[in-house]
Amino acid sequence: MKKLLFLPLLLGLSINLSQAQTTPQQMLETADKYRLSSDNMQVSTTIKLYKNDKKMNQKEYMVFIKPERKSLVLFLNPTEKGQKVLMLQNKFWMLMPKSRRPIRITPLQKLLGEASTGDIATMQYADDYNAKLEKTDDKNHILWLEAKDGVEGLTYKNIRLFLSIDKFAPTQAEFYVSSGKLAKTAEFITGKLDGTESESVVKMTLKDKINKNRYTEVIYNSRKDFVLSNKFYNPAYLVKNPQINY
Repeated sequence: MKKLLFLPLLLGLSINLSQAQTTPQQMLETADKYRLSSDNMQVSTTIKLYKNDKKMNQKEYMVFIKPERKSLVLFLNPTEKGQKVLMLQNKFWMLMPKSRRPIRITPLQKLLGEASTGDIATMQYADDYNAKLEKTDDKNHILWLEAKDGVEGLTYKNIRLFLSIDKFAPTQAEFYVSSGKLAKTAEFITGKLDGTESESVVKMTLKDKINKNRYTEVIYNSRKDFVLSNKFYNPAYLVKNPQINY
C-alpha cells in the first residue's frame, strides 16, 4: 500500500527532473513544432477581424514554408486573387497580378487587422532567436527571446513567449519591435486538425493596446507536408510564371 502511495510522488519527481534538464532553447524548439511540424509545409490559413465581438472582415491565404526562412503566401480572396508575398530570409516582396515588378515591403506590412505578413509567413522562432528562461509559474514557463546576432529583417526584435508547464505548447506571446515598444499580444489555442493525430496550434488571436475593442484571429485550417519547387522562391520567376498548382 505504501508503494502505491509513493508512486504518484515518484512520477511527479521524474517529470520535474526531466523538465529541469530541458534548456530554454530546447523548450523553444518543442514549441515551434506546434506550429510547424515539418520543414516543408502547405498551410491553409484564414484571418478574421472582429470589432466589438462582431466579425468585420475575413480573408483566406495559402502559405508554403521551406527551410532557411523561405515562405510564399498566396492571397485567395476574389478581390485579391493573384497577389503574393514572398519571404526570403530578411527580404519581403509583394507581387501584384498586373505588375511586372515585385514591390519590396516590410514584415510588418498589414494583411488584415493586427495580422502582418510576418505573422503568417514565419512559423518558427528557434532558428532566429536565443531563448532565456525568465521564470516558471504555476501554469507557464516564460521565455524571453532575443534576435540572434547577424539575423536581420525579423518581424519582432524580442518576444516574450509563454509555454505550458507539461508539454511546452505555446499559450501566449508578447511581441516587441526594435524600439522596445510592445506591438501586440497573442493567445494560442492548440488542438487536432482534421486528419491529424498530433496536437498543434489551431488558432492565434492577436490584440494590441490601442484598439482594445478589436482583435484578429489567425485560424490554421489545415497543415500538410508539401514541397513547393525552389523556382517559385524567386521574385523574378514569379513575375513571369504567376500560376502555381498545388
